[in-house]
Amino acid sequence: MIATGDDDGCIKIWDLRKAKSVCKLNEHAGTVMDLAVHNGMLLSVANDGYLGVWDIGKRDLYAMSDCFEEDLS
Repeated sequence: MIATGDDDGCIKIWDLRKAKSVCKLNEHAGTVMDLAVHNGMLLSVANDGYLGVWDIGKRDLYAMSDCFEEDLS
């Protein structure tokens, strides 16, 4: 599996065996600038000023930071 982020704030989880997106996460309002994985969690930052933490197994938002009011990239 891999994760991608786009300019609309959408994060997609892809299953390469099926060659298709298996999950869409739409919590960011700005361009997703970076993604990282640690201990089964997906971390995302976007230019909307938020840091997102996603539970990959549940494919759901685990936590969202307070707004930093600046670009986190």
